[in-house]
Amino acid sequence: MWVGNTLRVRNPQGQPLTIRLACVDAPELKQNPWGQQSKSRLQQLLPVGQSMQVRLIERDKYVN
Repeated sequence: MWVGNTLRVRNPQGQPLTIRLACVDAPELKQNPWGQQSKSRLQQLLPVGQSMQVRLIERDKYVN
């Protein structure tokens, strides 16, 4: 799942993780049309099934 600055991925063990991208301020989905455009662009940049490397900077209080 993608939202402008948040995505849900699975770690190598198959466990789901929610990741918020650092230093990215994207519109919420309900902020039309920009929220949907932001989501679409993130989908283009990180398509389903693509491997990626994540570096933890800090834990966000809004993401589990």
